[in-house]
Amino acid sequence: MTGRRPGDLRQISETDIRDGCILLEQEKTGAKLRVEIVGALAALIDRIWARKSSIKGVRSLSLICNEAGQPIGKSALRYRFEKAR
Repeated sequence: MTGRRPGDLRQISETDIRDGCILLEQEKTGAKLRVEIVGALAALIDRIWARKSSIKGVRSLSLICNEAGQPIGKSALRYRFEKAR
């Protein structure tokens, strides 16, 4: 939905979301990007926040997290991407 690499997505924090955009730095090139949050991406982020708010106890500020609310690891994210394809 953002056209970003999985490694870039894994590093997005809730604090990177400002003024209707995701501010991120590409892991590979270091380029700074601003991705507008609209349409399907906005709906996805709303679903992520709803799921995270239902997690009891300590949770991470990472936007992409596991079922326990902790940042997702590289191999876990890769597995989920491969499974979704």
